[in-house]
Amino acid sequence: MIVAKPTWDDNIRDLINAPPWVAEDRRAEFIRHLASAFQSHCIDMASYISVRNGAEKIYHFMVSQHLLNPAAPKDFWPFEVQETFRLWINQGCRKTSGCDFIRTQNIQPPELPIQISRTRLDIASMDQIELDQYRAEIDAAMTAPLPDIQSIWQRFASQHHKWYPMDIRQIPMWYRAFMLHFESETGISIPYWDWTAAWMSDGDNLCPRAPQAFLDEYYVHPETGKELRNPLRFALQNLFGTERQDKNGSRSTMLFAPFKLSPKTVENRSRKLAALQGPLSELIEGSCLNSPSGQRTDGLALFGHLIAQAGEWAGFQMRPTSLSALDPLFLSLCANSDRLLETWLNSMPNLKIQSCAPLHPFIGPTASQMSETCRASWRYTSVAQMAQASRALDYQYGLPEARPYRPSLKNSPLKIDSHLALENSPSPPSTAPRVLNGLPQHPVN
Repeated sequence: MIVAKPTWDDNIRDLINAPPWVAEDRRAEFIRHLASAFQSHCIDMASYISVRNGAEKIYHFMVSQHLLNPAAPKDFWPFEVQETFRLWINQGCRKTSGCDFIRTQNIQPPELPIQISRTRLDIASMDQIELDQYRAEIDAAMTAPLPDIQSIWQRFASQHHKWYPMDIRQIPMWYRAFMLHFESETGISIPYWDWTAAWMSDGDNLCPRAPQAFLDEYYVHPETGKELRNPLRFALQNLFGTERQDKNGSRSTMLFAPFKLSPKTVENRSRKLAALQGPLSELIEGSCLNSPSGQRTDGLALFGHLIAQAGEWAGFQMRPTSLSALDPLFLSLCANSDRLLETWLNSMPNLKIQSCAPLHPFIGPTASQMSETCRASWRYTSVAQMAQASRALDYQYGLPEARPYRPSLKNSPLKIDSHLALENSPSPPSTAPRVLNGLPQHPVN
């Protein structure tokens, strides 16, 4: 609650020195950290005179979340506390209720949150109107303007075929740049297929089950009202006019016909994916890596393995020569991998990825352009530029429809590769940020 006429004795002193929004078991540590941080700015948080003299600086640090313990972002000052402190400053930093109101400063309210252009929704949460609109957009992207010219969909699939990275650590950021450029060119926000949902689990394995949106044969075009073939299912036929039969009949014309795999293949690939899911959960929740190469490198490599294993598990060919990107399901699968990557990046606020490795053929800090002939490596989008929070790249994720699948760690090997060994010990208490739009996010004011 915002206090309309705050004073030091009645409100501000307790808000600063005994913050009620911080859990009791962390309150003492939070106060010590705060006192130490402001002491470096010559501000004694227990002294009325010192706080009054540095009130404007304290307020700016409050709003910008500066000088707070990044390991516990849930302890950030709530908006109500910020506004109470701002009113206290504008009313003259009164010590008691008997003091006069003196308007010495007029600090304006904080800026409104930045509007994000694109939101990637869970495809299972989309209503019929949103789903049909997405199908119509995919239909338009698959349609070539002339018979002898590639459609924009085919052109992007060709780029995937040509520029798929060889370094496993670049794969997560390369796919982020790939989807960003696709969305920028087409105006389509790619919904994610949450293949980590609990309803897809079978014991300690994940079972590849396509969402119903990819199984429907027809949809109604939102503008013309005509009933058309579902491009999410008939991708191959829409692009090439040919049809590939699936003997199991699950998706009769899907490009690579996933989900018609033999039970033994599904079991083997599910086991590999489950073996990655356990370490991935520990990585996101804050477990330490033993690898001497450091947390940053191993984390990116783990996500690179995750994308490859998830793609193979769903039946796609995960190699540079494949044309998996022609299938809309593949992009939704990669979008979910990027969502998990975003979760990890937001749970590690101290993580610094400074690699300048170029991600060909994308150019610019947001991969808004593309060039296949540029020789100036500094112009290309870098790994570090893609390692920002998704909101800094102008997109965000919607809430998942179902709770995530958690494999049994006792049945999953913790050693993924020779350079990806996780510490086999109990995880420390979770200090994940608050959940916003389906992902841990720092508050945006």
